[in-house]
Amino acid sequence: MAEADFRVNVGLALGGLGLAAWYASGSAVFLAGIVITLAMVRSGIYRQQTANDLLVNVLEAGAVVSIEFTEFDAMVHRSRDLRQDRATHTGTVPAADPSMPVAATSPA
Repeated sequence: MAEADFRVNVGLALGGLGLAAWYASGSAVFLAGIVITLAMVRSGIYRQQTANDLLVNVLEAGAVVSIEFTEFDAMVHRSRDLRQDRATHTGTVPAADPSMPVAATSPA
């Protein structure tokens, strides 16, 4: 991802430099900087999308476990357990709290 960010930032800087040089000199040769800018920004965005896709695939495959996802899942399970305990002790089933996220579970 750092490479993608680098490409986008360098592309934008070259584009600004090309526009400034074109404005100062009036020569259309410096407009080539715009073409380079577009190519670098496009390449950077493509590489960033590729890197994001790779990260999503790794997480979905379970090759890497995200601490944040694990903690979130544990929080959801604790919340469900607390609701079930309250329902058992009071004899009523409490309504789901709309502020609590619900994780998808598969039937056991």
